[in-house]
This record gives sequence, C-alpha cells and structure tokens, in this order.
Amino acid sequence: MQETMKKTKSNGVITQQEYSSWIAALMKKTFLTKNEVSDLYGLGLAHVQRLFNQPDTDFVTYIGKRKVAEREKLDAYIRAGKATGI
Repeated sequence: MQETMKKTKSNGVITQQEYSSWIAALMKKTFLTKNEVSDLYGLGLAHVQRLFNQPDTDFVTYIGKRKVAEREKLDAYIRAGKATGI
C-alpha cells in the first residue's frame, strides 16, 4: 500500500501520519513562524505575510529580530473573522 504524501512549507514532503503529528505539535506551540502559520491554518505565505503586516494585529511579536505569531491570539483573530479580505 502506498502512503499518502503531504507537502508542507516548513518540512517539505512528508507522509500523512507525519503531517498529522506535525499539525498536532504546532497546535501546542505558543509562538509560530510564518511558515508554521501557513501550514497550521492552510493559508498561503502571501496571505500570512499580509496578516503579519496589518497594523491592528495584537498577535505579532518579536523574538530577537524574527516576527512570530502568538498562536492563541492569532486563533482568536481568525475566528473573529478579521483575517478575511486581506
């Protein structure tokens, strides 16, 4: 039986089982990179970039020079419908 493969922005091509484990791990993380946000929510990188650059977002923070998203705040932002039309 051939295993289903899944392509992610962060990990390249992985099996469906590895993908499920990857998503479960992302759901536990406090901070997410742009690639991880793209993988977790199924958004394109361009859309994620626009989300990170919005002036009214409270989920973006810096760790050193790198912009990251606080997962719980990003979840609330998306669930409130504020991420549409960007």
